Amino acid sequence: MGFRHIYLSVCILYKVIVLRYIVITSLMLAVQILTGEDWNVVMYDGIEAYGGVRSFGVVVCVYFVVLFICGNCILRSTEQFSLHKP
Repeated sequence: MGFRHIYLSVCILYKVIVLRYIVITSLMLAVQILTGEDWNVVMYDGIEAYGGVRSFGVVVCVYFVVLFICGNCILRSTEQFSLHKP
């Protein structure tokens, strides 16, 4: 009973650490894409991770392009509002 409790505790702790790593990495990638810093490299890696252009990678490409365009539009609109101080 004790070993199983320790094993389950370690498994839960491992899942929490991995989930935290995934969340932090995805947030950093979102900031990287929105700022335009090497977003194309991340896009090509994502396409290759999902099987290339001939499979699900096309959806990944469209996602990255839409995210980049919409993110830049949002960032530009907030800059316009912050520059027009009364």
